[in-house]
Amino acid sequence: MARGMPCTCGLRGHCLSTCHDNRNDSTAPFMQETITALILTFNEEKHIDRCLRSLAGIASQVVVIDCGSTDQTVAICRAHGAEVHVNPWKNYSSQFNWGLDHGGIRGHWCLRIDADEYLSEPLRAALRDRVVAGLVPKDLVG
Repeated sequence: MARGMPCTCGLRGHCLSTCHDNRNDSTAPFMQETITALILTFNEEKHIDRCLRSLAGIASQVVVIDCGSTDQTVAICRAHGAEVHVNPWKNYSSQFNWGLDHGGIRGHWCLRIDADEYLSEPLRAALRDRVVAGLVPKDLVG
């Protein structure tokens, strides 16, 4: 399936063909998966560092959609290796959908996380042991 063709993987029809190749391989019981974290920000310098540190080793890609921060949010995100895109704020759903459509998401899974949230150690372990290690059953739909 070519990029941009309709699919059922949940990325608003903009999935990667490897996503479907892995899911349709009848000889493999598990899929190697990647996670893209999608974060919306505006003046989140007090919170974003903890959020980004919690994603290290879990998300292979971090996409930040910033709506014009005037503090150090963007600099902190870039220092962590996040891909930062700027888009003017309209409303939450528009901003999130803009990120899905224009953020260059490459992961098989998209983890939406707020800048003031972080992954707990038990959740990091579960994601690392299953998703990142490639132990996601083929028949799991996410």
